[in-house]
Amino acid sequence: MTSLLLSAVLLTLIGCGGKTSDDTSTGDGGATDGGGTDGGTDGGGTDGGTTDGGGTDGGGADGGGDTGGDGGGDTGGGDGGATTWAPVVVNEFMASNLSGLQDEAGAHPDWIELYNPTGADVSVAGWTMTDDLKVHDMWTLPALTVPAHGWLVLYADNDTADGDQHLGFSLSRKGEDLGLYAPDGTIMDELIYGEQATDNSAARVPDGTANWVITSHPSPGGANRK
Repeated sequence: MTSLLLSAVLLTLIGCGGKTSDDTSTGDGGATDGGGTDGGTDGGGTDGGTTDGGGTDGGGADGGGDTGGDGGGDTGGGDGGATTWAPVVVNEFMASNLSGLQDEAGAHPDWIELYNPTGADVSVAGWTMTDDLKVHDMWTLPALTVPAHGWLVLYADNDTADGDQHLGFSLSRKGEDLGLYAPDGTIMDELIYGEQATDNSAARVPDGTANWVITSHPSPGGANRK
């Protein structure tokens, strides 16, 4: 477990990077091997020193003939082994949005940005998110895609009637949990954050790494900066 006190935020990284829910080791923010083949390629690379959160590559010894995924897609399972999920992570979030990013209706909701470090688009349909680490399936994501080497912004406003990018929960300015899980319950990212400053975001800099900063230059849908 890693704790970072960053001016207005306390971030505790609980687990990430495709660790299964019964794996007690912790990662750094969600790097896995990107759903590569079961022959040894990793399809997506790591995110700069982070752990491979996928466990096995879903292949095992099957004669060496079958591949295990699409080199960075949302699954990398081979012939009955453990599923390996692409290392999508929570990359940036804002829990007190007064004058920043607006949604389709012109409101200023809380927001969460997901990042895909791999070279292939990743569908997050069926993945779940929560603001309570005791309830992993608080909200199930619809058919949304995080583009290759790109970002997906989700509005945490508990206003799902406004569209697929709107989550069924909002974020607390005073601090709470935040979790992202694959459909089989694999922990992709978990953190606990402290009180947030209005119109500041917490962000991984560079994108996808374990280094969290508080920034007055939020970049939803783009590369993070201090």
